[in-house]
Amino acid sequence: MENESPECGICGLSKAHHPGKTLVSTSYVGAHHYEALECLERHDGKCQGVVEMHAIGSRLKGFPRCDFHIEARLEARENSMEMYADSDTPPSWFDPTYAGETW
Repeated sequence: MENESPECGICGLSKAHHPGKTLVSTSYVGAHHYEALECLERHDGKCQGVVEMHAIGSRLKGFPRCDFHIEARLEARENSMEMYADSDTPPSWFDPTYAGETW
């Protein structure tokens, strides 16, 4: 079947047999399984929309967030970039001794 989802590394079935679930990698090489994702920030009770894996910026690792929380995270990131991107003055929380970095 053309464009069929990958088979589950645990049960051998495709996504069609896992409704409402998302393909996620497992800790062992080459295998994957479909499972329901939970929003990383679900503890605050504000989740809305679909939960999907999202990588922000140049990160290679994604994290599961609902539509509401990914929008909030992207907005917070944008505000942070605008506030500190071109500043010669480091923010109060910046500590150059922590990782040997300079501002």
